[in-house]
Amino acid sequence: MKLIIIISIILLTLATIIHIKKADKQYFRFLNSNRYKSLDTFFIFLTQFGALWFIGIFNVIFAYFIYDINQKWAYLIPIITFSCSGSNTLLKYIFKRKRPNVKALVIENGYSFPSGHSMVSSCFYTLIAIFLSTVLKTNIFIIITSILIILIAYSRIHLGVHYPVDILTGLSLGLIFTIIGLKTLPYMEILLNNNPFF
Repeated sequence: MKLIIIISIILLTLATIIHIKKADKQYFRFLNSNRYKSLDTFFIFLTQFGALWFIGIFNVIFAYFIYDINQKWAYLIPIITFSCSGSNTLLKYIFKRKRPNVKALVIENGYSFPSGHSMVSSCFYTLIAIFLSTVLKTNIFIIITSILIILIAYSRIHLGVHYPVDILTGLSLGLIFTIIGLKTLPYMEILLNNNPFF
């Protein structure tokens, strides 16, 4: 958990520095205009792994398969993930930041800050990685999901729908929700043990 906290602080610090220097749009233009266009199709496909519809379906399927292994995780992951998603929607309407004024490779509605794909995917896939690493006693899933989260996050800049600050803040907030989830885990166990409906 300490590593997650450190990474979250670093990401939030970077976002703050970029915002203070007012270099957000400059970094976006550099990254977006110098993208490898041969990877457009790849990132259009990959970004779907961070979409709410995909994570929602994956959540239900994953929870179903791990229910008999660990009930508290089967409930915890969807609850924290959808709480994260709801918070992202709320933050978008609070800040109301417009998306980059470029010809994006995908159609996106709504506001830009913070990035929903980055925020929700960093929360969801990190929780999954921690669970699988704990159960299977291997760190390979942490490596795989870390790469996936980074690629999803970058895809949003590549596709022209988010600024770097949107991404960095989204990643940081997603990890904060992961921490909240891990802190909630013991209480989830108490709830399951004392509630006849579970």
